[in-house]
Amino acid sequence: MKTTPSIERTLDVIMNAEDSRHTFLPGILNMLSHVYGSAVKIRKFGYHNNLIKPDTLPCYVMSIGNITVGGTGKTPLAIYMAKLFKDMGYKVAIISRGYKGGAEKKGGIVSNGDSLLLDADRAGDEPYLIACELKGIPVIVGSNRIKAGRLAIKEFHPDVIILDDGFQHIKLFRNLDIVLLDTAHPFGNGHLLPRGTLREPVDALARGDIFILSRSDTVDGETRIKTIETINTLVHPKPVFQAVHVPYIKRVIKQDDAYRETGRIDAAYDDNFLNHRKVVAFSGIAKNHVFEETLKQFGCFPLKIFSYGDHHQYKKKHMEDMVSFAKKHTADFIVTTEKDYVKIKNHTRTGMNLIVLDTRISFGEQRDQFHELIRDRIQTFYSSFFNGEITRLGNKER
Repeated sequence: MKTTPSIERTLDVIMNAEDSRHTFLPGILNMLSHVYGSAVKIRKFGYHNNLIKPDTLPCYVMSIGNITVGGTGKTPLAIYMAKLFKDMGYKVAIISRGYKGGAEKKGGIVSNGDSLLLDADRAGDEPYLIACELKGIPVIVGSNRIKAGRLAIKEFHPDVIILDDGFQHIKLFRNLDIVLLDTAHPFGNGHLLPRGTLREPVDALARGDIFILSRSDTVDGETRIKTIETINTLVHPKPVFQAVHVPYIKRVIKQDDAYRETGRIDAAYDDNFLNHRKVVAFSGIAKNHVFEETLKQFGCFPLKIFSYGDHHQYKKKHMEDMVSFAKKHTADFIVTTEKDYVKIKNHTRTGMNLIVLDTRISFGEQRDQFHELIRDRIQTFYSSFFNGEITRLGNKER
């Protein structure tokens, strides 16, 4: 069922607020949350008591996920981890659901590591973005992660499979579960879907192995310390790390007759490039307010920000409205996110240059400690796998 933008905005306010001025709708959503919570408990009981057994794959499987809906930075971390494992010498493949992509149900190969085989509409925006970013690393999509994993094994023989947004997908056994938590709101408003943003009760964190507090620089020191103490109380003695998302100018697209890769300028743009520039911005991500804060960090003046829902599919009219507004108000640039760019780069529009922003995840002083922990976990796995000899499966025949 499709909802109107006004209803979506109302639901978003309710789902992200502890209290609400609305009296009727929250009550309905609360009842639905109880139903949802009961289903989650039944599912958990089945797996916990071995009534349902997860499938396994013949390689190291790592999941990146969260317990709330969207916006914790899973995609930047998936890219980071894929590069990390590759730098360690392992063959890597990434599996994603491909949410709202045309290949979500049937599954498919987005990239074989050398070439893109699906476009953003079929792959889904996030898997397509990952595939564009990672060279030499195949990306597979499909709501059936087990089927997608077997496809990855058959076609690419990876040593490591990374499940993007896979914490709730317990049908597939994982060797390592990394859980991301937003430092400002680790548990959303404390309510389960659809009254809140929690996918599972907080005690589901017990399944996790490593925990990362994302965007830890967006809160004051006292709040950060309290959040760390809360998480440590819930997951001790498991490791908890802090990470920040560092924004940067990913690309500048010269606008002639279309937003295309051929228009990319391969040059360095420092943090002052957008300072005091008049821009029109747009985004369709889980937390549009984070993008708005990023614009402030770059010191530009947003004449208008067009905000849409997560995974928004842009139509011709959307682009026409934005470009028309930008020209009318003599904006210097149109600015968007990398996730949005991959969905609009072939839309024909004239007369405006486009700035694309992206973020990198950084562990700061905890970087080496985090890397050593990951290296130790996978080496221990393969050491056990080969009875003491650490061998990379990608370098030998199975």
